[in-house]
Amino acid sequence: MTMQALLEKDKERILQLISGLDSTDAVIREMERQLSRMLYAYTEEETSEAVKEAAYQMTEAAKSMLSLIDSAGEAKIYGRSEYGKKTEEKAKPSRLFGLFLVLGLICIALPAVYLLFKASSLLGIKDFITAAVLLAVGMVMLFLAGKKSSVKSIGKSSDDLFAESLPDGKKVYRSLLSMALVMDKNLEEVRKSEELALKAALKDNNGIDQAEIDLFAELLEECYGEKDQEYAQEMISHLKYYLHHRLIEALDYTKENRAYFDLMPGSAGTIRPALVMDGKLLKKGLAAGGR
Repeated sequence: MTMQALLEKDKERILQLISGLDSTDAVIREMERQLSRMLYAYTEEETSEAVKEAAYQMTEAAKSMLSLIDSAGEAKIYGRSEYGKKTEEKAKPSRLFGLFLVLGLICIALPAVYLLFKASSLLGIKDFITAAVLLAVGMVMLFLAGKKSSVKSIGKSSDDLFAESLPDGKKVYRSLLSMALVMDKNLEEVRKSEELALKAALKDNNGIDQAEIDLFAELLEECYGEKDQEYAQEMISHLKYYLHHRLIEALDYTKENRAYFDLMPGSAGTIRPALVMDGKLLKKGLAAGGR
């Protein structure tokens, strides 16, 4: 069983669960629990201690990276308004307001008075220019007076905008799947390295330790002699499993592998299985019949 397969078994549950969470912290906690479940199931089936240890270390490393995963879904923006009593209050007139107002009125009134007194005599261009300047100055003064009498508002309503982004289950699952694929690749490399190391450990200057091979062959032959007994069947199973873990296969007699066996007369059947590693015969088996 691989990490990928374990994750895919929980795909629908993960998608449904993550989409129902409301914070990044909750997503991280759930992903940590998922990685722990995967590690437990993986180590339950794995027989290699080196691979188990590597799986544990990789899972812990993956957990430490969970905070960097982008789990944010589509953002939703909503507003919140706070309403208060809306009032308007006139600002108190300042001294400048009064000054500009008086000057403006005087500047506008002066041209009228001036032209009125001059009406009995001939008016010149200079008189009209003087009146126009006074009128212009008066209008500017009145404009400034108006600016100083502005109205201010108090108790305005305010609008606040908020953005909410719920977790995206598909994003989270894709991130976990990427982690699982990397972990499977690295774990397979650990397994292959262990197998190579085991092969090297099984060899000495003269090749495989023949004394150990002979011992297992004798034990298997004794068990095969009482193959009908339950305890013998159980012992055969244990011996074959142990040898398989050391990359040695105990093969029963068949027509296809007869080259691995010495044959003797009698009822057809395996008397002692042949021991083979990577296609190389370590110990010939013994079988009856088959000629």
